[in-house]
Amino acid sequence: MLYPCDASVLIFSGRDAVKFLNSVSTNLIDFSSYENKSINTSICNNKGKLVNHLTLFKIGDAIPAICHMTKPEELIDFLNPKILSQDVNIRDISKLNVLEYQISEDYQNEAISKFQTVTIVPLNQNLQIKITPSADWKQTPYASMIDWDNWRVENIYPTYPQELSRNLTPYNCGLGDYVHKSKGCYVGQEILTRMYSRNSFGKTLKRVKNESSQPKFTTTVGVENCLEISK
Repeated sequence: MLYPCDASVLIFSGRDAVKFLNSVSTNLIDFSSYENKSINTSICNNKGKLVNHLTLFKIGDAIPAICHMTKPEELIDFLNPKILSQDVNIRDISKLNVLEYQISEDYQNEAISKFQTVTIVPLNQNLQIKITPSADWKQTPYASMIDWDNWRVENIYPTYPQELSRNLTPYNCGLGDYVHKSKGCYVGQEILTRMYSRNSFGKTLKRVKNESSQPKFTTTVGVENCLEISK
Protein backbone atom coordinates (compact mmCIF):
# COMPACT_ATOMS: atom_id res chain seq x y z
CA MET A 1 0.00 0.00 0.00
CA LEU A 2 1.30 3.43 -0.96
CA TYR A 3 0.70 6.73 0.82
CA PRO A 4 1.86 10.26 -0.03
CA CYS A 5 4.96 11.54 1.74
CA ASP A 6 6.11 15.15 1.86
CA ALA A 7 9.55 14.43 3.29
CA SER A 8 12.57 15.92 1.57
CA VAL A 9 16.03 14.57 0.71
CA LEU A 10 19.47 16.03 1.33
CA ILE A 11 22.86 14.63 0.34
CA PHE A 12 25.78 14.97 2.77
CA SER A 13 29.19 14.46 1.23
CA GLY A 14 32.83 15.24 1.94
CA ARG A 15 35.65 13.72 3.96
CA ASP A 16 34.23 14.92 7.30
CA ALA A 17 30.54 14.21 6.67
CA VAL A 18 30.16 11.36 9.19
CA LYS A 19 32.16 13.19 11.86
CA PHE A 20 30.05 16.30 11.29
CA LEU A 21 26.75 14.41 11.49
CA ASN A 22 27.85 12.85 14.78
CA SER A 23 28.50 16.32 16.18
CA VAL A 24 24.99 17.58 15.42
CA SER A 25 22.70 14.55 15.79
CA THR A 26 21.39 12.47 18.68
CA ASN A 27 22.18 8.97 17.43
CA LEU A 28 25.55 7.36 16.74
CA ILE A 29 26.33 7.60 13.03
CA ASP A 30 28.50 4.58 12.31
CA PHE A 31 27.84 2.90 8.99
CA SER A 32 30.41 0.19 9.68
CA SER A 33 27.93 -1.22 12.19
CA TYR A 34 24.93 -0.66 9.91
CA GLU A 35 26.21 -1.85 6.55
CA ASN A 36 23.60 -1.13 3.88
CA LYS A 37 21.07 -0.20 6.55
CA SER A 38 19.49 3.08 7.57
CA ILE A 39 20.12 5.03 10.77
CA ASN A 40 17.39 7.15 12.37
CA THR A 41 18.51 10.23 14.25
CA SER A 42 17.33 13.68 15.29
CA ILE A 43 18.97 17.06 14.99
CA CYS A 44 18.20 19.39 17.88
CA ASN A 45 18.99 22.94 18.91
CA ASN A 46 20.85 23.90 22.09
CA LYS A 47 17.63 23.50 24.09
CA GLY A 48 17.14 19.93 22.92
CA LYS A 49 14.18 20.83 20.69
CA LEU A 50 13.80 19.22 17.28
CA VAL A 51 15.18 20.93 14.21
CA ASN A 52 14.50 17.87 12.08
CA HIS A 53 14.27 14.08 12.26
CA LEU A 54 16.40 12.21 9.71
CA THR A 55 16.82 8.77 8.24
CA LEU A 56 20.39 8.41 6.96
CA PHE A 57 21.89 5.79 4.68
CA LYS A 58 24.99 5.43 2.57
CA ILE A 59 25.37 5.17 -1.19
CA GLY A 60 29.03 5.06 -2.17
CA ASP A 61 30.73 8.00 -0.49
CA ALA A 62 27.50 10.02 -0.22
CA ILE A 63 25.05 10.03 2.71
CA PRO A 64 21.45 10.70 1.66
CA ALA A 65 19.23 12.03 4.44
CA ILE A 66 15.44 11.78 4.43
CA CYS A 67 14.19 14.85 6.30
CA HIS A 68 10.88 13.89 7.87
CA MET A 69 9.97 17.41 9.00
CA THR A 70 10.23 18.97 5.52
CA LYS A 71 11.56 22.52 5.12
CA PRO A 72 15.11 21.33 4.32
CA GLU A 73 16.23 24.92 3.83
CA GLU A 74 15.73 25.55 7.56
CA LEU A 75 17.90 22.54 8.39
CA ILE A 76 20.58 23.67 5.93
CA ASP A 77 20.56 27.17 7.45
CA PHE A 78 20.93 25.60 10.91
CA LEU A 79 23.81 23.32 9.89
CA ASN A 80 25.90 25.50 7.58
CA PRO A 81 27.37 27.77 10.32
CA LYS A 82 28.49 24.65 12.21
CA ILE A 83 30.58 23.25 9.35
CA LEU A 84 33.38 25.82 9.77
CA SER A 85 36.56 24.44 8.14
CA GLN A 86 35.35 20.85 7.82
CA ASP A 87 35.09 19.14 4.44
CA VAL A 88 31.28 18.83 4.35
CA ASN A 89 28.85 19.62 1.57
CA ILE A 90 25.04 19.62 1.85
CA ARG A 91 22.86 19.49 -1.24
CA ASP A 92 19.07 19.50 -1.49
CA ILE A 93 17.87 16.97 -4.10
CA SER A 94 14.19 16.95 -3.08
CA LYS A 95 12.93 18.29 -6.41
CA LEU A 96 14.69 15.49 -8.27
CA ASN A 97 12.82 12.74 -6.43
CA VAL A 98 9.34 11.66 -5.36
CA LEU A 99 9.01 10.10 -1.91
CA GLU A 100 6.17 7.78 -0.92
CA TYR A 101 5.41 5.75 2.19
CA GLN A 102 5.01 2.05 1.49
CA ILE A 103 3.54 -0.51 3.89
CA SER A 104 4.27 -4.07 2.87
CA GLU A 105 3.61 -7.05 5.13
CA ASP A 106 5.76 -9.20 2.82
CA TYR A 107 8.78 -6.89 2.80
CA GLN A 108 11.16 -8.40 5.37
CA ASN A 109 14.42 -6.91 4.08
CA GLU A 110 16.05 -4.60 6.65
CA ALA A 111 18.66 -3.46 4.15
CA ILE A 112 18.46 -0.66 1.60
CA SER A 113 17.12 -2.10 -1.65
CA LYS A 114 17.41 -0.89 -5.21
CA PHE A 115 15.01 -1.87 -8.00
CA GLN A 116 16.17 -0.28 -11.25
CA THR A 117 16.12 3.45 -10.37
CA VAL A 118 13.90 3.10 -7.27
CA THR A 119 15.45 3.03 -3.79
CA ILE A 120 13.57 1.40 -0.89
CA VAL A 121 14.57 2.57 2.59
CA PRO A 122 13.20 0.59 5.58
CA LEU A 123 11.91 2.84 8.36
CA ASN A 124 9.95 0.86 10.93
CA GLN A 125 8.62 -2.70 10.97
CA ASN A 126 6.67 -3.04 7.70
CA LEU A 127 7.09 0.62 6.73
CA GLN A 128 9.47 1.82 4.03
CA ILE A 129 10.05 5.00 2.06
CA LYS A 130 10.13 4.57 -1.68
CA ILE A 131 12.38 7.07 -3.48
CA THR A 132 11.78 7.41 -7.21
CA PRO A 133 13.53 9.86 -9.54
CA SER A 134 10.96 12.42 -10.71
CA ALA A 135 11.66 11.55 -14.35
CA ASP A 136 10.73 7.89 -13.73
CA TRP A 137 7.79 8.39 -11.37
CA LYS A 138 4.30 7.36 -12.48
CA GLN A 139 1.21 8.27 -10.50
CA THR A 140 -0.44 5.28 -8.84
CA PRO A 141 -3.55 5.27 -6.64
CA TYR A 142 -2.86 5.82 -2.96
CA ALA A 143 -4.54 3.84 -0.20
CA SER A 144 -6.96 5.52 2.20
CA MET A 145 -5.45 8.08 4.57
CA ILE A 146 -7.74 6.65 7.23
CA ASP A 147 -5.80 3.38 6.92
CA TRP A 148 -2.52 5.29 7.11
CA ASP A 149 -3.51 7.12 10.27
CA ASN A 150 -4.77 3.91 11.84
CA TRP A 151 -1.49 2.13 11.04
CA ARG A 152 0.47 4.97 12.59
CA VAL A 153 -1.68 4.90 15.72
CA GLU A 154 -1.37 1.15 16.19
CA ASN A 155 2.40 1.27 15.62
CA ILE A 156 2.89 4.55 17.53
CA TYR A 157 4.69 6.05 14.54
CA PRO A 158 5.07 9.85 14.68
CA THR A 159 4.95 12.09 11.60
CA TYR A 160 5.16 15.81 10.91
CA PRO A 161 3.29 17.98 11.74
CA GLN A 162 0.98 15.79 13.83
CA GLU A 163 3.52 14.54 16.38
CA LEU A 164 6.89 15.90 15.27
CA SER A 165 7.22 19.53 16.27
CA ARG A 166 10.02 22.05 16.67
CA ASN A 167 8.59 22.83 20.11
CA LEU A 168 9.27 19.29 21.36
CA THR A 169 12.29 17.19 22.29
CA PRO A 170 12.84 13.71 20.79
CA TYR A 171 11.66 12.22 24.08
CA ASN A 172 8.35 14.11 23.84
CA CYS A 173 7.37 12.77 20.43
CA GLY A 174 8.42 9.12 20.38
CA LEU A 175 12.00 9.44 19.11
CA GLY A 176 13.75 8.51 22.35
CA ASP A 177 15.12 5.27 20.87
CA TYR A 178 17.24 7.40 18.54
CA VAL A 179 18.97 9.33 21.34
CA HIS A 180 22.23 7.46 21.94
CA LYS A 181 23.09 7.21 25.63
CA SER A 182 26.89 7.17 25.43
CA LYS A 183 28.11 8.88 22.26
CA GLY A 184 30.31 11.97 22.15
CA CYS A 185 29.15 15.57 22.34
CA TYR A 186 26.42 16.84 20.02
CA VAL A 187 24.14 19.85 19.92
CA GLY A 188 21.47 19.58 22.63
CA GLN A 189 23.18 16.70 24.45
CA GLU A 190 23.33 18.41 27.84
CA ILE A 191 19.56 18.92 28.00
CA LEU A 192 18.67 15.45 26.68
CA THR A 193 21.16 13.71 28.99
CA ARG A 194 19.70 15.53 31.98
CA MET A 195 16.17 14.49 31.00
CA TYR A 196 17.26 10.85 30.69
CA SER A 197 19.34 10.72 33.88
CA ARG A 198 16.49 12.23 35.90
CA ASN A 199 13.84 10.16 34.10
CA SER A 200 12.04 13.45 33.58
CA PHE A 201 10.70 13.67 30.06
CA GLY A 202 7.59 15.80 30.55
CA LYS A 203 5.02 14.90 27.91
CA THR A 204 5.50 11.68 25.93
CA LEU A 205 3.84 10.10 22.90
CA LYS A 206 1.43 7.28 23.72
CA ARG A 207 -1.46 5.27 22.30
CA VAL A 208 -4.73 5.45 24.20
CA LYS A 209 -8.29 4.30 23.66
CA ASN A 210 -10.39 6.89 21.85
CA GLU A 211 -12.89 7.02 24.71
CA SER A 212 -10.06 7.73 27.17
CA SER A 213 -8.28 10.36 25.12
CA GLN A 214 -7.74 13.99 26.08
CA PRO A 215 -8.76 16.03 23.02
CA LYS A 216 -6.32 18.89 23.69
CA PHE A 217 -3.41 16.42 23.64
CA THR A 218 -4.66 14.19 20.79
CA THR A 219 -2.56 14.29 17.62
CA THR A 220 -3.91 11.46 15.42
CA VAL A 221 -7.19 9.54 15.68
CA GLY A 222 -7.47 5.91 14.58
CA VAL A 223 -10.38 3.49 14.46
CA GLU A 224 -10.22 2.36 18.09
CA ASN A 225 -7.20 4.19 19.48
CA CYS A 226 -5.47 7.52 19.08
CA LEU A 227 -2.07 9.08 19.64
CA GLU A 228 -1.61 11.80 22.19
CA ILE A 229 1.34 13.67 23.64
CA SER A 230 0.69 14.07 27.34
CA LYS A 231 2.16 13.47 30.79
